[in-house]
Amino acid sequence: MRWQIETQSFLDQLERPLVVKYAEFVKIIGWLCLGVGIAIIVAYLLSLVNQVVALMSAGVFAILGLLVVLCTAVSIEVDPNVITLYSLFGKYRMQWAEVKQVLITPAFDTIALVGENKRLVIPGPAVWSGADKQIFAELMNAKITWARIVSMPSYKPYFWNSKNVRVRG
Repeated sequence: MRWQIETQSFLDQLERPLVVKYAEFVKIIGWLCLGVGIAIIVAYLLSLVNQVVALMSAGVFAILGLLVVLCTAVSIEVDPNVITLYSLFGKYRMQWAEVKQVLITPAFDTIALVGENKRLVIPGPAVWSGADKQIFAELMNAKITWARIVSMPSYKPYFWNSKNVRVRG
């Protein structure tokens, strides 16, 4: 009980939402793949490499790299009432009061917050970065514990998208 009082006191004193972003190493891998793909394409165009296989592999590297870069351009904000995901594809928000179940992948790299006909899929703590990372994790854990939200390991978040939580406008 004491930790709940201390944590609630801390939450009441928050002056701004806590923010985490995708870990830099994942972004770097995406940029490296994109760079390798572009380098092979340039070498092909300059006739330094004359194989179609090289061009196809360059395309795969470039597309995968670009996909990783686009998908990791996210940030997550959390406060005592709301969790919000910002990405290049939109803004997604879910109230903590709506969360009924939390599914976490075994690698802790993806989390799905599931509510009544709603779902918010966010990066998990394994790929978070930023100054608020530790406090962010503690806040999420406190919210899940206090509300007695069912939390379980699952591979489902890997295959899910957020549903009915997109913020219009």
